[in-house]
Amino acid sequence: MNEVILSEQDQIYEGLSSNFFCVKEGVVWTAPEGSVLKGTVRGVVQELCQTEGIPLRQEFPLVSEARLWEGAFITSTSRLVLPVATVRFPESQ
Repeated sequence: MNEVILSEQDQIYEGLSSNFFCVKEGVVWTAPEGSVLKGTVRGVVQELCQTEGIPLRQEFPLVSEARLWEGAFITSTSRLVLPVATVRFPESQ
């Protein structure tokens, strides 16, 4: 399954039909509240991080740091939580 992830000026916002998360240095990163659509499963992941003591930063993941990510995943009501297996970026113009 493919998903287009929306970014602007190096900041990753969300997918066309999902919310985006990455893990860097043991911290889960996701776009700040108010900058993306609220997602039911996004909220569950945020609550789970809090309950389990997993550090969560509501700051934009950066495209330029993709090689530093330990993992990434998307969430949506219809797909729940799906790992991101491959990240491809459009060629620079």
